[in-house]
Amino acid sequence: MLFPLLYGAFAIPVQAETQNALSIVYFNSYHQGYKWSDDEQKGIQDAFAKKDFKRPVHFFVEYMDTRRIVNEAYLKQLSQVYKEKYRGIPIDLIISSDDWAFNFLNEYRKDIFPDIPYVFCGVNYFDPNQIKDHHQITGVNEAAGIKETLALIFTLHPQTEKVLIINDQTITGFKVRGPLLRETALMGDRAQFEFTDNLTVPEILEKVNHLNERSVILFTFLFRDASQQFYENSEVISRLKAVSRVPIYGAWDFNLGLGIVGGMLTSGYYQGQKAAEMAIHILSGADIDQMPVVMESPNRYFFDYSLLEQYGIPMSKLPEDSIIINAPKTIIDFYQKNQLIVLTTAIIFLLTIEFILMFFGFKIRKANRKLALSEKKYRSVFEHTGTAMAMITKDTTITMVNSEFEILSGYRREEIEMKKSWQQFAHQADLKKMLAYHQQRRAQGADVPVNYEFRFINKEGKERHVFVTVGMIQGTESSVASLIDITDRIRTEKEKEYLIVKLKHALNNIKTLKGLVPICAHCKKIRNDEGYWRQIEEFVQEHSDAQFSHGICPDCARIHFPEHDIL
Repeated sequence: MLFPLLYGAFAIPVQAETQNALSIVYFNSYHQGYKWSDDEQKGIQDAFAKKDFKRPVHFFVEYMDTRRIVNEAYLKQLSQVYKEKYRGIPIDLIISSDDWAFNFLNEYRKDIFPDIPYVFCGVNYFDPNQIKDHHQITGVNEAAGIKETLALIFTLHPQTEKVLIINDQTITGFKVRGPLLRETALMGDRAQFEFTDNLTVPEILEKVNHLNERSVILFTFLFRDASQQFYENSEVISRLKAVSRVPIYGAWDFNLGLGIVGGMLTSGYYQGQKAAEMAIHILSGADIDQMPVVMESPNRYFFDYSLLEQYGIPMSKLPEDSIIINAPKTIIDFYQKNQLIVLTTAIIFLLTIEFILMFFGFKIRKANRKLALSEKKYRSVFEHTGTAMAMITKDTTITMVNSEFEILSGYRREEIEMKKSWQQFAHQADLKKMLAYHQQRRAQGADVPVNYEFRFINKEGKERHVFVTVGMIQGTESSVASLIDITDRIRTEKEKEYLIVKLKHALNNIKTLKGLVPICAHCKKIRNDEGYWRQIEEFVQEHSDAQFSHGICPDCARIHFPEHDIL
């Protein structure tokens, strides 16, 4: 099967092969869709994607499918197919993953690919004796991080008294059992270690169900139980997780996300990546016979965030450089995965913003000029209305006054604006009413007088009577008040009222003469209502407030007193 790597300059189909192309055959022990081997292949692809050979690279990927079918006849037939397939194709390098492909090539490589450099990975607990008669071969050992994971368990769960170890009876299971026995023996009586190799899956589940809170499970893998029943790995993990009340730790990363908390996990991705890095050195001119097998398995600490949360394990206790899955996504995570998209979007966004700012900057400057002119006109009107003016906020602070207000209050403008409340200018007897108006005016739908009178107290403490007109400034909670000093008018009105009252009082005391008055034609006496004749002076004094002073007129003086010079 042809599997071209779709990366960079060497993503070229085989039909366009050229004489200088690099050709690599990759033998995958299993099948496409099996997570472990898919991860190995991804590690190989990513490593090659970072290297520019200045030549096209062609990958031939062979899926051997040995998890589903394997016997000597099948392997023999595969060798014949591969020999015929690659008879006329010059191959530069071979890569294999896992034990079946490794064992197959150890037996058939000399016949199919003589003298072709070969790099392997995923070989469980590699023994150098396995390649003692082979040349131009190197690779990466695969070994579980048993020692590190056990140490981690006791670090994160120091109260642990029992570790239940779940392993199987496959060839790989027997290989893993040796390191498990060795590492648990070194721990002595640190805890009780119990193996389940001789149990069936139902028996294991029953045992897990009865573990107490001071227990921990270490799971390697379980493809075949004591009854030789085959199980999918994901099936066993999910059933264990369903009945377990204690944390489960693992040894291989393909179990991560299925129910294990984590551990020092053997990783298919890093196995493939390391093998590819070695292959790249060889293709770049390194001598393969001088490259020893990497015996330290490229394992990494992996953890499942959701299970760390479930069992209350703080991330601060985890080893440095641990890889966390299922963690809440952050902006940094998104940026690291999408740097090119983020940077491109940011540049486009900034350029767009710059254009918008330039466009609206022009608009704003134009609007500001209009606003400045409008404000100038507004201030001119505000200043020259002929009445005292003040702007007032919701909290009763006076924000702006004109010169007439300065005259009325006796304060300078800078002493009032943003420093005084209108309440300081209101008479205490009027304050309650005015505060009610102030609050109601800002309440929706409230019916509040626009005009009213109140007593204004100036800087000298003198009382002035003012007539105020108040209106809200549209779109704000501030109001504008116009005040007219009516003190003189009030005084005039009071004086007028006093004179009117006094006049009414005088009129009420005036005595009047009316009707026919009988008077003597000769002596001028007047007859009163009782029939008596009275001197005219007495009659008038009796019926009015008039008083008499006596004298002699010129005519009477000549007639009656000629001898006296009265005139």
